[in-house]
Amino acid sequence: MLYYNNMLSFDIRSQLIRLADRMGVIVSLSCGIHCAAMTAIFILYPALWLNHSLWESGLWPNLLRLEKLFLLVAWLMALLSMTAALFRHRRYGPPILALSGLGLLTVSITTPVHYKPFVASTLALIGGLMLATAHGWNLVVDRKRANRPARAAKPKLVNS
Repeated sequence: MLYYNNMLSFDIRSQLIRLADRMGVIVSLSCGIHCAAMTAIFILYPALWLNHSLWESGLWPNLLRLEKLFLLVAWLMALLSMTAALFRHRRYGPPILALSGLGLLTVSITTPVHYKPFVASTLALIGGLMLATAHGWNLVVDRKRANRPARAAKPKLVNS
């Protein structure tokens, strides 16, 4: 019975980590879409930059808070799934790619680069795609690991 409970908790833990990877893909892609859409809006409608009522209403600070919240969720999802990935399949590719993408996202959102629309949106889009790719890669590696057959025990050599 103890063995069954350990396997059950391992299965639930594994499902939670896969869910974190799937949510990481969704959050990363939505972050990239958000950055690309905001840049397109500002390019197509430059009057938004000049509209002082939007500045006074607090829309822009709220957008910045939303982006920082997206960044925090991306960091949490990536840290949860990528540290578990290192322990599960010991591949360094997905975590390195995720950290690179998170680095680009952090630079594009929290530094003065954020106020240069072309540079910031390009960095954020590339970072979001890198992070989504890392989560997807992690899911593929985890699925391959789960589907491979169990290793047979090695036969013991007997001295005659």
